[in-house]
Amino acid sequence: MNTTSEYIIIQGHRGFRGLWPENTIAGFRAALTEGADILELDVVCTADERIVITHDPFLNHEIWAHPDGTPIRPEEEAGLNIYRMTLDSLRSYKLGTLRHRRFPEQKQVEQSIPDLVGLADSIQPNFQSPSRAGIRYNIEIKSRPEWDSVYHPSPERYVAIFLRELERSGLNCMVQSFDMRILRELHRHRPDLPLAALSESTDHTLDDLIRELGFSPSAYSPHFSMVTPALVAACRRQGIELVVWTVNAEEDLRHMIHLGVKNIITDYPDRARAIRDELAP
Repeated sequence: MNTTSEYIIIQGHRGFRGLWPENTIAGFRAALTEGADILELDVVCTADERIVITHDPFLNHEIWAHPDGTPIRPEEEAGLNIYRMTLDSLRSYKLGTLRHRRFPEQKQVEQSIPDLVGLADSIQPNFQSPSRAGIRYNIEIKSRPEWDSVYHPSPERYVAIFLRELERSGLNCMVQSFDMRILRELHRHRPDLPLAALSESTDHTLDDLIRELGFSPSAYSPHFSMVTPALVAACRRQGIELVVWTVNAEEDLRHMIHLGVKNIITDYPDRARAIRDELAP
């Protein structure tokens, strides 16, 4: 089987987390320069109902520093709740100044938190695309039932805020989530919006997920270790795009391509591009 006969899409996970501070403008720009077709990112909600780009709904000690540059301590992070902070106050905290223990090659470049509305204006001028629609995004809404009204609004309010900010941003995107409540609410308001159901449990099959959602999502997005030839075939049969995360090692990237996966999320879009180019017919 020729697994490279179709274009393999590379998504830069949190931008280019392998080499640049995650979910930052610097990382997004680098990802697009180094081979990403799509920018994958995470969003949460602030106290003043702005949608901001970061993985956790609190200031994770691994990546955040106080305004004076001192690192946030592990015992502090849960109390630094983004849903209780305004966008202006968040922007005083620093990203990109700490050495990341899991990504030692990551550059140290001071950054502030981006917001969804300002993202396109920060990215677009650097790339030769005629409109905002020329750059594609995969946006994960971070949500858990136990976080309702603590770290984010209820799903109904959360989705209303997100859709308002998405419309203001003009971004061309797919939206993904582990929270099926969020996906159902998005589908109810915007049935035209491409949605991806994230999964990390082998106990939850594709058919189980569709039954829980009540509709077939545009994409199914499991951890790459869950991918089998049967899953690849099932997604093709049902017309559901298979998007796998987060594939970093060269042998894993090659294995996913060999299995026929056409859409790969990675912390190293440069590695994925090199392998894609090598395997191209």
